[in-house]
Amino acid sequence: MRLRAQQIYQPRMNNISVYELPAAELLSWAEKTVKPTAAKAAKGKGAYKEGEHCRFCPHAGRCRKLTKACTEYVRTYTGRLGVKVLAPYEVADILAMEPMITLWLKRVKAQAMDTLIQGGEIPGYKVVEGKMGNRKWSDELAVAEKLKAEGYSLEDYTETKLLSPAALDKAIGKKKTAELLADLVTRTPGSPIIAPETDKRPAYNRVAEAVKDFEEETKR
Repeated sequence: MRLRAQQIYQPRMNNISVYELPAAELLSWAEKTVKPTAAKAAKGKGAYKEGEHCRFCPHAGRCRKLTKACTEYVRTYTGRLGVKVLAPYEVADILAMEPMITLWLKRVKAQAMDTLIQGGEIPGYKVVEGKMGNRKWSDELAVAEKLKAEGYSLEDYTETKLLSPAALDKAIGKKKTAELLADLVTRTPGSPIIAPETDKRPAYNRVAEAVKDFEEETKR
């Protein structure tokens, strides 16, 4: 049996996914699923289906199917307003929908921005200049020369500090940094975040973390 390996490399996520399947199965899928679906899409036919795949679709910001899925979900909860407090299972439902609703809002906003930038209209909205960036020197050498001419010492307008671990990795190499300074590197723990139960990371233990913090404080 011949196998074909499908690989997806996502450098920003530091992830490489590999999926193997028989060559015959791959060819069958291409003939029976991909080709008919592609033919429908080329003719403007076929059904839209919302889901995780929407993040790859350039049409998401204008998709009525995605909009319907998100807005109808909200209407479902509007009908339960007689109960003042959300039940745990309702909170779970909302958390499950959060990625899709966030994606929808982000894409709709991006689509609106593109429309307005191109000279189109979105009733009640316009594009304005956002917050200005931080001040910076246009010519650092000229700044240094002027300050020096005014009698300021080098220490008055410059600073010397150690490179960060990441910057030092680039300067002398990760291997050398680890060899010389591994015992002097510390890292702030990540803040607690909500994740599905299928997540591989262990559950956050509030008591254990409190004990650890207390022990660290008593060592100082």
